[in-house]
Amino acid sequence: MDILRDNLLLIIIWSVTCLLWTAGGFFIVHRIFCLDSKEELITGFGVGLISYLFLCNISGRYLVPTVAFTLPSVLIFTTGFLASRRNLPNPFIKTMRMQWVLIATGLILGGIFFLISRGISLFDEPKNLSIISQMGRGIIPPTFESTEPFGYHYGFQLLSASLMAIGGFFPWSAFDMGKAIVWGYTIILFVMIANRYMSSWWKSALAGVLFVFAGGTRYLLFLFPSMWMTRLDTLINLKGTSSMMEGPLSQALRMPWVVDGGPPGSYIFGLLNGINPNYVMAHTGTGTLSITIILLFWLLLQREISRWSIAVYSILLAFLALTWESSFGLFGVGMGITGAYYLLFDRQKIKLYFTNLLIPGLISLFIACFQGGVITDRLALMVSLDNVSGSKSIPMGLEFWVKSPLTVESAHLGSLSLDDPLLILTAIAELGIVVFFVPFIIKYLYSSFKKNEWFAGIMIASSIIGFIVPLFIGISSERDITRVTAYSLGIWIMIMTIQVLSLKKWNIYRCVEAAAILVMSIGGLANLQRQLPAILVPIDSYYVNDQDAAVTKIVWGNLPIGCKVFDPKGFRAVIITGCSTEMTFRNTYTVLSTWQDLKDAPSIKKFIDQGYQFVYLDEEWMGKLPRGETPFYRDPCVRVVSKQKSENGYFLRRLVDLRYCQQ
Repeated sequence: MDILRDNLLLIIIWSVTCLLWTAGGFFIVHRIFCLDSKEELITGFGVGLISYLFLCNISGRYLVPTVAFTLPSVLIFTTGFLASRRNLPNPFIKTMRMQWVLIATGLILGGIFFLISRGISLFDEPKNLSIISQMGRGIIPPTFESTEPFGYHYGFQLLSASLMAIGGFFPWSAFDMGKAIVWGYTIILFVMIANRYMSSWWKSALAGVLFVFAGGTRYLLFLFPSMWMTRLDTLINLKGTSSMMEGPLSQALRMPWVVDGGPPGSYIFGLLNGINPNYVMAHTGTGTLSITIILLFWLLLQREISRWSIAVYSILLAFLALTWESSFGLFGVGMGITGAYYLLFDRQKIKLYFTNLLIPGLISLFIACFQGGVITDRLALMVSLDNVSGSKSIPMGLEFWVKSPLTVESAHLGSLSLDDPLLILTAIAELGIVVFFVPFIIKYLYSSFKKNEWFAGIMIASSIIGFIVPLFIGISSERDITRVTAYSLGIWIMIMTIQVLSLKKWNIYRCVEAAAILVMSIGGLANLQRQLPAILVPIDSYYVNDQDAAVTKIVWGNLPIGCKVFDPKGFRAVIITGCSTEMTFRNTYTVLSTWQDLKDAPSIKKFIDQGYQFVYLDEEWMGKLPRGETPFYRDPCVRVVSKQKSENGYFLRRLVDLRYCQQ
């Protein structure tokens, strides 16, 4: 199974680009922040990466893709070099040797995750692959299945787009590689943070292991008496893909999870989670990169030695908004509440806090309004649409309301009402037993906050808000509100891990906390075991086959930028060509009648009238076209761009060009 669609030289070019932003980030961190020398290189990689992607989102709108994804790394390197030219850091000094061990570890972990990801195509992969392919071709912001900009958090996907544009990757392998890079990097970033509190690398490494495996504890429902489970079967209706499970909850817990693109052996439903999945299940990349940015703040805050830190923080926060708007909102609320605390109770610190953090927050909020993504899209809709005064609705179908009774939302189990003791226990299991330790975690953070650690104050405020608000506020998209809860639970698990491993003496509390973390890690270990066989059966994607890959290899990057392609499957040709299509109204999953008409009764005139230059055909659609008349793709004016056929002759793909029919 090929990883690259082009020659190996291109991946070398991308690697040079990576080295440039890493070196530039390293120089910037050394010049602007006072970090321990053993932290500068790894932190510099992250600062360089986020700065690179931030600039790519800008340059990609005005420059051809190869330049748009290369120039930012040169700018970052040049900026860092000029800023540090009088005191360039040396990454090879003795005190930085451990960083190279961590880098090697990150590469190994990322490599393993890449191999696993090649055999799995989970979690909105059609959407992710489509926008990666489009951005790699210069469509920024991406449009997905519409000609309108897609209001989506596409920050992470810019990394995969760079792998396509200048690295020669296929869309699916670029997605897998991007996820692997961020996944491995985030782990070693957390290990490095843990080492600040422990001063022991083996304990820090153990913290990293627990960070990977700990999560929700739905599997504790296995311990419920059969009488309880029988009652839960009447109270819980499974949601989303889980609703396709053939049986009630009591049976579904022990059954394979029904989902497209899962590993060969399938996940066990009872070992998964709809609120607080373990890091082993981080197969989207988006949430992972948001964790990376928050960890970078953990490392950098209050280590500034230059006012240029305002620029760094502004870029990090703005890109957090583009990557995961819920985390941006919660982190911003935490910053605001912490600032309000200083304003009311400790005014001596407010000036420094305002300059170093609140000003970047305001700058990033301004950028978020115009840079693309969810926030930009929602603001544009609110400006363009006439909203009813006093309405609680936001365009794109999102509605908010105050809940009664309070509920915990799970993407799999639905609403778990807190007015029923049995559902409360179920909610605790789904959330994870970390909730029992929240008072101790908050107390630990508060002690750090009283020692003037800004980050601790932000984490206290944002995590409490993130946990409480979803209990009271309902949203029409239940899956989206779980991201807010997941933010808080993820913060608490990281703090809990550091707390238990940094204690110097064992006591009853430490033993209980350590046991709880181990229990929370069972699901992660089990899911990893389920995923490992995927290494042996790599696939392109669940939604494309070998013939689609062959067409991609020939046509991607060779069609006009901004062209429009029709495909009876909608998104598939977008992945393969990087062109736009027009299947849905503003990407709301409402299929346009014009698109449906083209699918049911295609003709060259209709395609041209709708602005399509290319059409992608498969054997299924061609077999359903009206009989007794010459199909449109056999018209003399139609040119075949690529035609691929499987060895058994069953699968057929054909990309045809209609531009000559317009003459």
